[in-house]
Parts: sequence; structure tokens; C-alpha cells
Amino acid sequence: MKEIREEVVENKEENIQEIKEDNFHKTNKRNKWKFIITGFLVIIALGIGLYFGYNRLGSNPLMVYKNVINEVYGNIDKAIKDQEKVTEINTAKDPFTLDINARLDTNMEELKALNNYNYNFKLALDYPKKQGSLGVGISNDNPIINVLVSLVDKNVYLKSEELLSKTLKVGEYDLFGELEKNITAEELEVLSSSNEDIRYLLKEYKDILIKSLNKDKFKLEKDTIKINGENKKVKKVTYTLDEETLKSMTKVMVEEMLDNEELLEKTTKVLDLDKEELKDKLQELKDNDYKVEAFEGEDEQIVIYVDGFNSLMAASLISADKEEMRIEKIDDNVKIVIEDAEISCTFEGNLEEGTLKILDTDGEINMQYEIKKKDIVLDLEVITNEVSLKGNVTFENVKETKDKATADYKVSLQVKEDGETYKIALQGDLTVEKGNIDVVSTDDSVYYEDLSKNDLKELQKNLQDILKKFNLEDWLAV
Repeated sequence: MKEIREEVVENKEENIQEIKEDNFHKTNKRNKWKFIITGFLVIIALGIGLYFGYNRLGSNPLMVYKNVINEVYGNIDKAIKDQEKVTEINTAKDPFTLDINARLDTNMEELKALNNYNYNFKLALDYPKKQGSLGVGISNDNPIINVLVSLVDKNVYLKSEELLSKTLKVGEYDLFGELEKNITAEELEVLSSSNEDIRYLLKEYKDILIKSLNKDKFKLEKDTIKINGENKKVKKVTYTLDEETLKSMTKVMVEEMLDNEELLEKTTKVLDLDKEELKDKLQELKDNDYKVEAFEGEDEQIVIYVDGFNSLMAASLISADKEEMRIEKIDDNVKIVIEDAEISCTFEGNLEEGTLKILDTDGEINMQYEIKKKDIVLDLEVITNEVSLKGNVTFENVKETKDKATADYKVSLQVKEDGETYKIALQGDLTVEKGNIDVVSTDDSVYYEDLSKNDLKELQKNLQDILKKFNLEDWLAV
């Protein structure tokens, strides 16, 4: 009996365990399906939320406009960043030298005598020390003449071993004083504006533009436009620039600029403006209640066309119901067309290559460029009723370090006029380098008036010998 009871108890415990395991598996299955169903519902809810949220964004013309502004800004900022300068020279603070070697080939009778020689030109400037030099050298197999003119302590000196053994003191000239009457050292730095300055301004003015937009001046509608010969369904967003809009935009712009000293500093630096004059103009607008002259009394409209993802496809500037400017995005290129009664201008390209064509009543100008990492090519054609000109400029083997940049170059020019064709070609290399500049040694310098008779005879003979090599001895009266 005892054995039978133990067996019954054991079977009962096994049944209970099986029931527990069965319930556990059923519970796990229910939890698993509950998790899957809940997750699925969450995904659907998120999708619906994103769909309606996106459509709400896409149906809000102000948000579409802001999205396009940020998109364009992002593309421009990236392009500038990718083109970051390697060589940076601050012309107001760093001494530097521009060195150009050239060789001339021309069919012009007046210049044929200068063919087949090597020419060297140097321009050096040390703004902090108020010193500068200009040098010219001519050679073939051997040096023919080298002339260096320097400005030191407001005095001009000339040195040429091939002309005279002495250094000539030409006279006095305060070049830097004259320069500073028209441009300050701070304004000179505009030549050295860094890409970071430009990127900063783009970001600040982009934010100001977005802040100044008036949501009541937008209109959104569906449209179909033709881009590169194909019909495209788009959303058309129109922003009206009337007197009220222009006033509100001016108010935001003026207040933001007057409250941001860094923005003022970099604006005047990059655009080569006088800071105090700019502040006065801004204050004048503020005192005038931000009133500005409207566009000849006509409202203007800025129209953008976007695809289903609110990405820019085209834009237009419309005045008096006439499209004055149109921009189209074609793959990686941008096409810009500007037209009025007197001139037509078309550009198509990107930062690496492009074409520009300008037509007016006097003729046409065609330009094509290609910019690679180590090569730059520019072709130019000008056609008028009287003259035809074709030109090409090529830079090859461009190399840059922090303090130095070098390149090989070629320049060709062909001019047709009155049935004649004139050709000029230059080729060589150039270097711009930061560092101490060469100036004439001023020791034992002498004024021209104080030269001895022997000095003058030496100077005249040497000059005649040099001019003979170029068949130009007639330039000097004997």
C-alpha cells in the first residue's frame, strides 16, 4: 500500500509540474505575441505620426522656405570648407614676395625683339616695416640685366650691377603714407580674409534671414515646371517682398548687426568696408524707423520650387510680373539666367567647372573654367562688331604649404582687328612666399645729380649695350 501511495504522489507532482511548464510556455507565447503586436503598433503609430508630421511640415510654406535656406547654406558652407586655403598670408602683418618667371612669344612687330628671353618679376612687401621692393630681370643663357627698386625709410633706391656699380638714391616717397590715406592696415587685411571668416558670415546672415521672414507673406501651391527640358511636378512657394516686408527684414538685420560686434568686424573686413561708416548707415536706418526705398514702387516675389522631399529644384526673382532671374538645379550643377532689356547672362556649372555667357547690344562674352586639385583652366572669348579676342589662362602643378604656394602657368591671347591677327603667349612659373623680403643695401648710396663724369659714362655705355641686344638702341639718344 505504501508503494502505491508513493507512486500516486509522484504522479501527481509530475502532473502539477507539467501543468506549470505548460502554463509557462503559454504565458511566454502570449507575452511574445503581445510584445510583437505592441511593437508593430508602435511602429505604425510612429509612421503615421511621421507621415502627418512631414506632410504638415511640407504644407507649411515658412518651414519649406527655412528648409531650403538651410539646404543652400549647407551646400555652400561645405563647398567653402572643402576649398579651405592651405597657404595663408596676412598682407597687413606678414612680409611676402611674389616671384614670377616668364617667357614671351608674340608676332607683334613692336614686341618681336623681346621674344625668346627669360624674364623675372618680383614684388615684395613688408607692411609692418614700411618696406617694399620691385625687381625686374632679363636673361638668356646668361644674365643681361637685373634691376631692384626698393623703398626704405621713405626713400627710393635703385640697384643694378649691370648698369652701375653704385646704388642710386632716386628720391623720397612715402608710399605707405599715401596708401594709408585711402586704406588702413585693417582694411588691407581684406586680402587675407580666411575661409573661416566667410563661413562665419554665411552662418550669421543665414540665421538673420530666417529670423526676418514674415509668415504672412508666403503662399504655397502645386505646380508643374520645366527643368532641363523635362516637366517636373513641384511645390511652389512664393514670398512677396513689399514695403512692409522689406521694412521688417531691415529692422531685424540692423538690430542684429548693431548688437554683434564680431559680425560688424568680419563684415567690414571681408567686404572691404569702413566699420564706422557702416555703423552710421545702420544707425541712420534705425533712426528712420527702418524705412528703405521700395523696388521702384513695384512688389517683388521670390519663388522657390521644391520636390516631394522639400529639396530645392529651382528659384525665380519676379518683378512686375516678369521673371528677371531664374535658378535651376540640374544634377550637380546650378544654372542661373538673368535677363533684362539690355543684357542677357547665363551661367551653368559648379565649383569645379562651368560656363558663362553674356550677351548685350555691343557683342558677347563667353567664359569657361575648370578647377581641379592641381590644375586651373580658364578660357575667355570676347566678340564685338570691331574686334574679336580669345584668351586662355592655365595653372598647372599647383602646390601649397602654410607659408608658400607655387604653380606653372600659361597665358595666350589672340586678337583679330581690321583683318589682322595678333598673338601673344606667356608661360613660366610663379611663387608667393611668406618671409623676409630683399631690399637694396643703402650703404654708400648716391643721388643721380652727384654722380661723377666717369659714373655717367659707365651708365650710358652699359645701357646702350643692353638696348642693342634687343635692337632698341634708338630708344636712347646718343
